[in-house]
Amino acid sequence: MIANQVDAPIALTKISNYINLAEIREVPNYALSLSTDAYISIIAMRACCLVKVADNLDYKIEEGYSTLLSINQGGMLQINAESMDSCILLLVIDRSFIDQLNPEGKELGPMIKALKSKCIADRAIFPIALEILNEEIPTHFKKLYQTSKILEVFSKQLFHIKQQRADQTLKIKTADEEKVRTAKKLIDQHLEKTYTIAELSRLIGTNEQYLKIHFKHIYGCTIYNYSLTMKMNFARGLLLAKEDKIADVATKIGYKHATHFSTAFKKFFGYLPNTLRGHFLSLLTVESLIFI
Repeated sequence: MIANQVDAPIALTKISNYINLAEIREVPNYALSLSTDAYISIIAMRACCLVKVADNLDYKIEEGYSTLLSINQGGMLQINAESMDSCILLLVIDRSFIDQLNPEGKELGPMIKALKSKCIADRAIFPIALEILNEEIPTHFKKLYQTSKILEVFSKQLFHIKQQRADQTLKIKTADEEKVRTAKKLIDQHLEKTYTIAELSRLIGTNEQYLKIHFKHIYGCTIYNYSLTMKMNFARGLLLAKEDKIADVATKIGYKHATHFSTAFKKFFGYLPNTLRGHFLSLLTVESLIFI
């Protein structure tokens, strides 16, 4: 449950008349009172967080994932960081601005509020969020650059929500749901393996097509993307602990060759695994990484 106490209000940085952002660090409990109707994107950049709007139940945003909210003027948002080492990116977009850009999109607010799974499990959003925080962007066009990236995050979140909304019409039997959760547990407990859809289907006793459809419906991502995310986050944790060689880390998540692992790691996070040997870079602000 989210904490009732608030350690600090959220201090927003103005990007334009319609867009504000905040990079939240080190204080566990934050609150924001909305002065206008707004869409709010929350990205858990490092460590997970709990989010609560008004008196609704809180929900969890996993590290690297995000959520999109539609909150009316006067609404209260609370964010609880689960770790003092956490970093949360908050993007606040005036609803009137989006209405001007998209005058036929009046249904966006209800569509967002109707979403059952609040955690948007789309890893493509994370590297865009990193670019928003890049401190090396030249000052004379930094806000323009940030605005374009913030709108890109918003667009990707909307696309994901629209897809999830379509998936919500799917009805899954309890027995089939249990099979999907068993498949997830197998992936979680055996990161050294790379299961094929056929293998998982055989192990849990269902057909491949049902497994693919039902897994994405329940967890909001494909089996491949879920498995890759788990492997890479586990690998990053091992690298930060600095107790294993890169080759050993690669083996622990199912890679036979360290070079293949390094390539996959860089594609996923945007930086090579040996970068973490020198210092912690889960949030990148190095100019060269924009061009990776």
